[in-house]
Amino acid sequence: MSQPLPRPLTCAPSPRAAPPPCRLPRRSVRGRRRSACRPPTRPTSRAARRVPEVAPHRVPVRTQVPFRPAARGFTVAEILAALLVLGMALIGIAALYSQSAHTPQQVDPRARAAELAQAMAERIRANTAGEAGYATTIGIDCNPEAQAATAEATAVQETACWQEEIAKTLPNGQGTITRDRSTMPPSIVIAVSWSAPGSGAASYVTRVTLAAPAATTST
Repeated sequence: MSQPLPRPLTCAPSPRAAPPPCRLPRRSVRGRRRSACRPPTRPTSRAARRVPEVAPHRVPVRTQVPFRPAARGFTVAEILAALLVLGMALIGIAALYSQSAHTPQQVDPRARAAELAQAMAERIRANTAGEAGYATTIGIDCNPEAQAATAEATAVQETACWQEEIAKTLPNGQGTITRDRSTMPPSIVIAVSWSAPGSGAASYVTRVTLAAPAATTST
């Protein structure tokens, strides 16, 4: 008969060592709560303590583009209106330029009167033979192209044109020529008068002395 195999010896399990009691949770220096059963770990170096910085996530901002209507061309009515305004402006400029070109320059009335009187005195000295024609010019029109037959007719035309020039260049201008026989030898008085607004009436007078008549001898 076979003998029964011996039963293996079994050892009673040894009791395990009890785990160390867990420390109460407390806050770390950085404000974090540590695990109740896990011992705290400290970083070995200063570089390990640094927490890597995470770049903030930037959300793209869409700018709103203002609405712009599509460009449009000019209409026929707008073009015609612009041409009309431009034409009126050009006409006004042309009229102003024409008026300034035909307006005589403003000069001193007294200086102009003296110039006209001296010019007539020179004509009388150059035409002593027709001195009578200078003082009798009434209602004669100026005609520079007229051919005078005598010295007296020449004096009449010169006086008429002289009076017309005075009326054009002086305000309310008038020119008179008179013969004065009260002096010896006789003389001719030339007077130019005018009346400017704000300054009143004024005149410029000059005198031309005539040569004394030659004495006649009888035999």
